[in-house]
This record gives sequence, structure tokens and C-alpha cells, in this order.
Amino acid sequence: MSDLYNVLRPTELNEVIGQDAVVTSLRILHDSGRLPHLFLFTGNSGVGKTTLARIIGNQLLCVKPANLLEIDAASNSKVDDVRALMAQVKKRGLVKGQKKMVIIDECHRLSPSAWDALLKDTEQPPEHLYIALCTTDYAKVPKTIKTRATDYHLKELSTDDLIDLGEFANNHLNADLNEKTLIRLARKAEGSARNMLTLVSKASTASCKDELADLLEDGMAPKAEFIKPMRYLCTATNVSFKGAMALIVPLIQEGNTPESIRLASINYAAKMLRNSKTYSSDAKAGQLLTLIDCFSTAMVGVDGEALLYKAIADFAYSLE
Repeated sequence: MSDLYNVLRPTELNEVIGQDAVVTSLRILHDSGRLPHLFLFTGNSGVGKTTLARIIGNQLLCVKPANLLEIDAASNSKVDDVRALMAQVKKRGLVKGQKKMVIIDECHRLSPSAWDALLKDTEQPPEHLYIALCTTDYAKVPKTIKTRATDYHLKELSTDDLIDLGEFANNHLNADLNEKTLIRLARKAEGSARNMLTLVSKASTASCKDELADLLEDGMAPKAEFIKPMRYLCTATNVSFKGAMALIVPLIQEGNTPESIRLASINYAAKMLRNSKTYSSDAKAGQLLTLIDCFSTAMVGVDGEALLYKAIADFAYSLE
């Protein structure tokens, strides 16, 4: 099941979904012969950072497999690791014009001394060498690297894109998942193609309806750290913007996506509405329905966080 993401991983630009602006920019740079030597791909996990880096190496630069090196900075973070890697790729091949490429995944895990060593090689990179840095934590990339790199932020995939991907995977697996199931899986995937394909794999091999229902229900259950913020939004009699932000902002800082918080909020509210004591009370039901209405818009992409904070404000001020 875990191999489905690699099996269906795009190998050409025209196969990439949900990143049209990035794909268009890369095409223009390639066609004009101005591909930069240093790329920086940022974005959440599973949105296609290393995939696009590989496509640049394989399709656009035509780098031979032996000259396309990929390392994970989480396990190769020391300065000696970077020096050994760069010493290997800075050497020109025997064939004139032969290109080399390095992909460093989770580059924010590099040590300060490793960044310094890499910086020296990005100031004047050899003509044959290209470097792609991929990270989920843009803030931890040194400014000196950011100013030298061509920066692309990959947005989370929309629910529609994930549903399309799920249908493609469903056909590839010759499974029979229906549209309703794919929609719920897409919501659970939280903007990640990798998550979506993993979920489709699991759903397609569910041995019974109960197992599939458990898989789908897990996606609706909030994480443990979400319980206090959700309870505050749904049950507090004096919800304030300041109070809500004090609980929600830490969730964002811990790496939770705005979309995951949105889904947790509306699903928590929906579950509360199932209780007759709740929907029999106009005040309680009104608060929950207002929350669902304010959080009805998907919060994905670069403006996802802003949409979340606006929804919190709309909700809090509507209760005054």
C-alpha cells in the first residue's frame, strides 16, 4: 500500500496536479534556457516538493540517474555529510556538458556549519551542477540561502484535486470506492497527495464495511490537542476572538494545517448537534450552526492561515 505514492508519482510536468503556477514558471524558465542552479521548494508534507525536484533533474535537465543524488537532511545533517556530497557532485563528468543534480530533502534539518559549507557552493556553483532544497519549514532556512535560491511555495491540494487523484488511484487499483467515500478521504488527506494515496490504498483493501467506516471515522475525530480548542468554540458562553486565538495559534505553530483545524471544528460541532439536548436548545444549536457556517470555506493554500483567523473573528464577533 505504501508503494502506491511512488508508483503514481508524476515523472513529467504535465502529470503534476494542483501546482499550475509553479509548473508554468518552470516551463518558461526551461524554454528560455534560464533554469536557475539553486531551487528552494517549500510547503507541507506530501504536496510534491521532491517530485518536482526530480522532474527538473530527469525531464528538464536530462540528468543521468547516476548523477542525480538525493539525500535526507534528517539523517545527513552534519557538515561532513554536506562536504562529502558536494565534493562528489562538483567534479565534472568525463562527457562534456553532462549535468549533475543534488536534491536535499528536509533541508531545514541541516546544522549551521552544514549550511555554511553549502552556502560556499551556492555563491558560484559550477556550470554543470544544480541543487534543489526541499523543506516543510521555510523559516529555518538561512536568509543567505533564500536570497540565492529561486523559491517556489507549493500549496496544499484542493479537495477537488484530491478527489480526482483518488479516482485515478481507484481505477489504477481496480477498486470500487464510490464518490462519497473519495470525498471523505479527500477531506481527511488535508491537502496532501501522499496522504490521499495512502488512504485510498487502505480503503481499497478494507475487508468489510465496518473496517472502512472506522477508517473514515478516524478522519473525523479530532486530535487530542484539538479537544480543548474545539470545546471552547462549541460550548463556551463567552467566546472571544482573543480567547479563541490563544488556543488556535499554538496548534498552527505545532504544524497543524488550517484545513485540519477547520475540519475538526465543524465535525466536532456536527457531532454535538446529534445530541437531542443540544439541538433542543436554541442557544446551543445556534452557536454550533454559526460555527459551521463561519468555517464552511476550505482553508488551503498560501492564504489558508488568514482564512482561518478571519473565520475565528467572524464567529466570535457574531456571538456578541
